[in-house]
Amino acid sequence: MRIRYSLSTNGSSLQVCLFGVSAPVYSPYIEEPLFYGEQGEASLGTVTYPLPTGELLPPLVLIEPLDDPTTAERRYGVVGGYRYVGQILLPGDRLGEQVDASLTRETLLVWKVWLAHCPAHQRAWAQRQKEIALLFRLRGTDIPRGRQRSVEDGQRRLAATRNRLRCADPQQRLAALDQIAGEASTVLPVRSLFTCLNDPSQQVRERAVSLLATAPTLLPVGHLREIAYQADLPARLAALYLLGKTRSDDAETTLLATRWRRHPWERVASLEGLVETDQFRGDVVSALCTALRKDEIPSVRMAAAHLLGRLGDPEGVEALRASVTEEREEEVKRAVQEALLLLVHE
Repeated sequence: MRIRYSLSTNGSSLQVCLFGVSAPVYSPYIEEPLFYGEQGEASLGTVTYPLPTGELLPPLVLIEPLDDPTTAERRYGVVGGYRYVGQILLPGDRLGEQVDASLTRETLLVWKVWLAHCPAHQRAWAQRQKEIALLFRLRGTDIPRGRQRSVEDGQRRLAATRNRLRCADPQQRLAALDQIAGEASTVLPVRSLFTCLNDPSQQVRERAVSLLATAPTLLPVGHLREIAYQADLPARLAALYLLGKTRSDDAETTLLATRWRRHPWERVASLEGLVETDQFRGDVVSALCTALRKDEIPSVRMAAAHLLGRLGDPEGVEALRASVTEEREEEVKRAVQEALLLLVHE
């Protein structure tokens, strides 16, 4: 069972309704989610904030949106709320189990204003960010065996440049990455580049990912797997992409599991990573066909269609042809037709 918070505003108060939800359990080994108990939800009660004791917000920290922006707006037009992943705030400013939360636009604005006056929530968030940052700190022994010496050599040669990666100005960090890219004869300072996967600047993250992708044999698959499960969404997407570049059996196992993640961007990144690994073609094609037939988000189905067209596997071609008549969304149907045309011209 999973807890869901439904939050709404009522004048100067915040109404918090709690529900117990029968949550689907996804597995890479089945095509349909399993449910423990009957599907549905049961009301657990309602609490109004602020409390008489002064607490402005419930013991809940909002972590990130559950939907991509396009899906979020579509859902808002139907159900009138945004979906978030949250975590329970425990004593000692610690974070506990994950929960679902739904909020209106007005409630989200109130939440952000009141959050500035909730030090326990802020301390818990700061502690979470510190713990996540540790995922990106590699030791020399974390580098794949046999490549550690060359990586350390790259760290030493580019010491002055990689120090600029700590500058507060993102443009300085980008310039440092450009300089590292220009040192074609030098082994990449992988440990320094790895910290950039958690950089607040999208440009810095993307540049670091592009550099790390050129050296897949230097990438620590275990750390990428931990990031794919525990970090914030942008870093999770980067990790999934890089896992595909490693083309390892462990990476494929991880990607077969993360293709069931709740955020559609993670599902797309996992499918793209599976194709990139170029391992166990039957498992990959099966995953793509399942996504094309059954994923609820059009962008995921479109991505699956494109990837099936890229692979050209007979099973995938059959799934694409079936989708032409079964698919209801015009944008997905166009993507399917484009994938089939691509196969004809190859």
